[in-house]
Amino acid sequence: MKLCYLLSLFLATVNIASAQYLRITYHTQDGTETKNQTEAYYYRIIATDENSPTLFKHLEYYVDGDRPKTVATLRNKYSIFSTVGEKSTFYPNGQLHERKRYDENHALIDTADTYYENGILYSSILYQRNNTKHRTKKNSVAPNSGEFGTKPLLKYLLVHDSLGNKLVEDGNGYLIQRNLLQPELFHEEGPLLNNEKHGDWKGGFQHRRFTEKWEHGKLLEGIAIDSLGTQTPYTEETMMVAPEYPGGLVALRTYVAQNYRYPKQALAHRVSGVMHVEFVVERDGSMSDFRVDHDLGHGTGEEAIRVLKKIRKKWKPGFQKGLAVRVKYTLPITLNAS
Repeated sequence: MKLCYLLSLFLATVNIASAQYLRITYHTQDGTETKNQTEAYYYRIIATDENSPTLFKHLEYYVDGDRPKTVATLRNKYSIFSTVGEKSTFYPNGQLHERKRYDENHALIDTADTYYENGILYSSILYQRNNTKHRTKKNSVAPNSGEFGTKPLLKYLLVHDSLGNKLVEDGNGYLIQRNLLQPELFHEEGPLLNNEKHGDWKGGFQHRRFTEKWEHGKLLEGIAIDSLGTQTPYTEETMMVAPEYPGGLVALRTYVAQNYRYPKQALAHRVSGVMHVEFVVERDGSMSDFRVDHDLGHGTGEEAIRVLKKIRKKWKPGFQKGLAVRVKYTLPITLNAS
């Protein structure tokens, strides 16, 4: 697909002449950015919102058929996780997959509806603000960044199977939960009682299985089973643990700042901005699969990867359900040539 054709399609949505920012990228099915348009599964457009210059349109289209994949609005043009307002996603056949709403802090609010590819409602979930502050356990995965956060109150209004049979109503029933676009990533099922897990649950992730016992939303016992049949018990404290760099994020940022060498060509062109470097923290704490999302060009991305590849320290790996897992990590790097 030619770039000029993409731009002509985009004209119907955003006025190019008035756009202060415009970026088009191509991505494979797993979200990896690619320079090879022939292997792209979808393409992404980020551009200034002509109706609100402080916001940015986030549009994605499937390459095959040019049907919409994502329609959203961003607060930060460098982060697709800075959604505000309504976000809609679609299946390749054009059917609505999900419609959600986000507040100014990018947290889910109001009712989120998810549909099967055949158009039947999968779930209707109400997200409510929770003003109760809670301290995040060390190394645990927090709902928001920072030491303190607010976890939204979640209510399952309705859940159906793909035939339209009701599974959950008003927070009670048997919940079958999965990512409908990529069901192999994670799935779980079990009874809900007043919107809380209660009783025996089971599921799978990354070619592993797990079983859990819950009582009114409190995990009593969890056991993960790997591909060899080895069982690993876990608790609420070890159920989800984020990877950690030795010394924390401050130490990682300090290392990058001290070792990054501004490319001469980037200095000559006074390149400034924010780029995001993605990598995977492996189960043994090593780093792999480096790539730059939103490369500022002129060698800036290559230099960022060079610096990160020099790291010899091992991370504390991430854990899911008591087992070490591969975790994708994104590090924003700000450059200022002024």
